[in-house]
Amino acid sequence: MKKISKESPHPARFSPRRGSLISLSADLSSTSNLAIVVSNDVQNEVSDFLTVVPLERRVSRLRAPFAVDMGRKDGFRELHTARCDWISRIGRSQVQSIERATLPERITSQLEAAICVALGISSSNNSN
Repeated sequence: MKKISKESPHPARFSPRRGSLISLSADLSSTSNLAIVVSNDVQNEVSDFLTVVPLERRVSRLRAPFAVDMGRKDGFRELHTARCDWISRIGRSQVQSIERATLPERITSQLEAAICVALGISSSNNSN
């Protein structure tokens, strides 16, 4: 009789969650290797790819509806802008580390609204 293994055929995977701040092996913007995971948790667990919004270090505010500014009050040492107009798909192998498991609710709400603006999607969170 053949023994059936109860072990999963796929080893445990490194799965950042939606809203995680991650460090990447290559820069997606010209000034930073940080990004925020925006793909849903099911995709993050099973897919070899993640959907992310790159962060850009900034000197001045971009002041665009598709950008979310983050600073010291949000737990960042430097000022950054999440560029939702640069939403990207990356390979899981590009993730070096999870810098922060979750971001403040204020930031995630602003990200959702900015992504809707960038993609031209109506949202109850988006008043534009």
